[in-house]
Amino acid sequence: MAVSMGIRGLDQIGPGTHICALYSGPAERDSLLVPFLREGIREGDRCLCVIDDAEPELVRDQVEEKQNADRNQRSDQLDVDRASDVSLHSGRFSVEQMISFLAGSLSRAADSDSPLLRAAGEMSWVLPQPEGTPDFFVYEAAINKIIKDKPAVFMCMYDLRRCGVSMLVDVLKTHPKVLLDGMVLSNPDYLSPTENRPVDQIPTGQCAQSAYELGRHRPVAITHRR
Repeated sequence: MAVSMGIRGLDQIGPGTHICALYSGPAERDSLLVPFLREGIREGDRCLCVIDDAEPELVRDQVEEKQNADRNQRSDQLDVDRASDVSLHSGRFSVEQMISFLAGSLSRAADSDSPLLRAAGEMSWVLPQPEGTPDFFVYEAAINKIIKDKPAVFMCMYDLRRCGVSMLVDVLKTHPKVLLDGMVLSNPDYLSPTENRPVDQIPTGQCAQSAYELGRHRPVAITHRR
């Protein structure tokens, strides 16, 4: 089964894909997020969005193309929540809690007979780092194992204007695919779950160079090979 991203110019991807979308500013974010979720509704997918950098109700309005008067006619396929409410539900970030949340989302999608769980997470809540977020990229790495061979696509969204090089290094280590400048690229800096090393033990030399170039918004940097 191939999955349409709904984003102009992008090819289809396979289910079980964990992708990081790198963008600069709200307008570019919305040009990726909104069509991604709209496509899911058209396809009958179960859609999940967690976001802090915009009001959840306004995101729903954009995706569903609703005006204020139509808000009582919401799609039951789409859930939009504040990211910090989901990720910091207990007051601090918990890998176990987030894995349980994602497992529950996958289970609910299967129970609803939806063909796919389509999830988007905007990561501005990680900056500045509250207590507990050093484990955040342990969770990002775990997603790859959780959704492997599952009918799901996860798109994690990072604003290049707000992410430093050290954070982008960890982003590259934990995402097999990168969406940047209208292209989905295979990520040579990705460490698969089968390699079984903690994120902080992955060599950072070439990955740091990629992150540096990404921070300057030069997509050619992630096309290198080790």
